[in-house]
Parts: sequence; C-alpha cells; structure tokens
Amino acid sequence: VGKEVSTSSLSAMVALCNSERNLAKEVIEREWRKKQAALIEINVFDLLMLNGAEWTEEPYLKRKKKIKDILWPFLRISSSFQLVPIVVSNRLQFYEKLLKESKEGVVFKHLFSPYYADTGRKRLGWVKMKRSMTGAVLEDLDVWIDGWEPATKEKNMKGRSGR
Repeated sequence: VGKEVSTSSLSAMVALCNSERNLAKEVIEREWRKKQAALIEINVFDLLMLNGAEWTEEPYLKRKKKIKDILWPFLRISSSFQLVPIVVSNRLQFYEKLLKESKEGVVFKHLFSPYYADTGRKRLGWVKMKRSMTGAVLEDLDVWIDGWEPATKEKNMKGRSGR
C-alpha cells in the first residue's frame, strides 16, 4: 500500500508443459501472485511443447487454439495475460496502432505453417516487421522465459526488472 509500482512487460514466447508437472500453469499462477508486488503483462505468442510432446509440426492455427484453451481461465480474470491476436484484415492499420502504442512490431505468420526453429532471421511463412529502435539494441533477440523476479538495490541483476 502506498508503494509506487511500475508496469513490467514480460513476453512469453512459449507456453511449456511437461509430463511431471504443468509448468505453464505454475508459471502463470506464480506471476499472478506476484502481481500484488508489480504489474506484469504476459503476452503469449506460440506453443512449442505440451506435456512432453512437440507441437512445432502442428499448424499455427491449431497451436494458437491450444494456447487459448490452456489460458482461457486466466484470460477471463486478468488483463495481465494476453493471447497475441490473429489479425487477418486491416493488417497495416493494426501495425500502425502497435507502433503508436510503442510496441516492438509484428510477426506475420502463415496460418497453416509449422514452427520453424531456425536460428537465422528468415523463416518460411513468416515476415517480421519491427519499428526502428534508435539508440537501443539493434539486433533481434530470441529469448526463453521460464520465470521472473524483481531486482533489488542490494542485488544488481543485469537484465531484470526493478529499481
């Protein structure tokens, strides 16, 4: 109470589950509890593995539907969890709106394509459009996020959110 809270944006590229425990659910519930200390926004883009099974060969639409099924309880109760939308019309207007909101950009994916784990920037069926970031990191970063904790003044944790 009375503590100033800033919004941190956490983009989760992958919802991951394994057969021993539901890691995606655990991460989501843990982040929900942390919301009391900091406002967190989790944007879910894609599903690569579920209960130990690879989903990378499945069409994008099927992966997207499965993510929605998994996240539906959280999407209904919290604005912190967002399923990145599929936009099939007015794409340019959607992209311009994101830029006005200071978002990074968009990735256009073929709706029936599998996930290509290519380390290069060119992926079959994908087109990435990013805003220009002057004075910022000028290269793409692929990250795997499986947890988050705030930094403190006592711990200088480079790359972590906090004061």
